[in-house]
Amino acid sequence: MGISGYPNYEKIRFLGEGGFGSVEKIKDKKDNQIYALKKIKKSKVKVEVFKNEVNILSKFNSDKIVKYYSSFSDKDYFYIKMEYCNCSNLSDFISNKKQESNNLIDENILCKIIYNICLSVQEIHSKEIIHRDLNPNNIFMYEDYNIKIGDFGISKHCDNTKTNVGTQYYKAPEILLGKVYNNKIDIWALGCILYELFTLENCFYCEYDTGFINNILNNYHGKINKKYNIIWQFLIDSLLDKNPKNRPNIDEICDLVTNLSNRIQIYVKLISNKTFVLDVIPLNTIKNIKEIIKDKEGIPL
Repeated sequence: MGISGYPNYEKIRFLGEGGFGSVEKIKDKKDNQIYALKKIKKSKVKVEVFKNEVNILSKFNSDKIVKYYSSFSDKDYFYIKMEYCNCSNLSDFISNKKQESNNLIDENILCKIIYNICLSVQEIHSKEIIHRDLNPNNIFMYEDYNIKIGDFGISKHCDNTKTNVGTQYYKAPEILLGKVYNNKIDIWALGCILYELFTLENCFYCEYDTGFINNILNNYHGKINKKYNIIWQFLIDSLLDKNPKNRPNIDEICDLVTNLSNRIQIYVKLISNKTFVLDVIPLNTIKNIKEIIKDKEGIPL
């Protein structure tokens, strides 16, 4: 089945729909390749949405980000031609894992997944862009747990903004409170995603519609399973700090996750070299962790 006005494009199947458009899997008869084609219904508001998404996608040339190829329009729609991700997303991966009897994800696998997600977010923030809708549905996972991040429909440059956007369970407190925010909202969303990977449960889920707001603003997110390295709990706690100034930036996060991914044995001590009970030490930022955690051979984090 062709696409009206574009005979070289063969529609294969509908992939999904969001607030700003729908996405179809297509085949380009010129090069015989498969792509994803985003369609945005024309309006005065959506022309700005279209221009913004094209502008942001065109800045990336990375295997960590869903690739942009071209854009065009007709009298009814704007179109964005993108890489087709022939893989599962992180949401499907988590859902499938929940169905297994021994459903906790192996820590070695988690290290790979988290490391690759962090590299993708680092790529986004290096371009001074806020994704604004990081969640498991927009994170695509390939062979050997490689990651691509997609759906930049509501992304923007890192100018301070107050617009209430994003997927509800991954919204940072400053968004819900109508405060000016920056790319630390992506760091909060990353914390929610990590918590979900370790627990297979949504961080702030609530059975009634607006209850998640109270959970995000007032509730603590809870603990991960004690079988995992305690440093992961410290990391999640720091990402989900309700004060965005206390959250680490993505470069600091990548530094710590790189060490964990490389399986460096972590030893936790006070500066005085006295050991302590981990659960009673309040750690709000990665910098706190760096001051306390020392590798056995003295290799700094």
